[in-house]
Amino acid sequence: MLAELGYVAFALDMYGTVAKAPAEAMPLMQEVLQNPNLMRRRALAGLDVLKSQAGVDTRRLAAIGYCFGGALVLEMARITADLKCVVAFHPGMAPPVPLPEKDDRPMHVKVMVCAGADDPFIPPTSREKFIELMTSVGADWQLIVYSGAGHSFTDKAVDQLNLPGFKYHAPTDARSWMAMRNLFDECFGPVQR
Repeated sequence: MLAELGYVAFALDMYGTVAKAPAEAMPLMQEVLQNPNLMRRRALAGLDVLKSQAGVDTRRLAAIGYCFGGALVLEMARITADLKCVVAFHPGMAPPVPLPEKDDRPMHVKVMVCAGADDPFIPPTSREKFIELMTSVGADWQLIVYSGAGHSFTDKAVDQLNLPGFKYHAPTDARSWMAMRNLFDECFGPVQR
């Protein structure tokens, strides 16, 4: 979808293997989440791969992520000034990996979080903590909370898993994508085709 808009896109493999079920994915994700230095090294290595691709303007970079990937791009906003903006779609912001009480690291980029009001991984207390942290470092941030949406609202196949709080939500899928496009236009101007 990004390529159709005229952007060069790169999907980072954080695990080196493909999980075939949620039970396989959770240990892979936990390993990375419990080792922040590993997570940062892999994220920056992926960014280096993107920057090395033909047609990439290294002055006009963004990162987007879904669920764990959303949490990852929020971390990337703190560790590199190479990005202009990040967009996190339904990122995990609740235990087992809560937001820290305090994080004074600078925010290098514009930040957008698209969250479902009914997402069990982004409860109101986590949203409030996010706002507090972003405000404390003077970040240029947006937190868009969509009514009627739970976790994985962009995943058309998630309903098959029958997990409480997980549900595809077409209106929020479309609205959050448009919000991302608007932020990209703000940061980069119209795509040159």
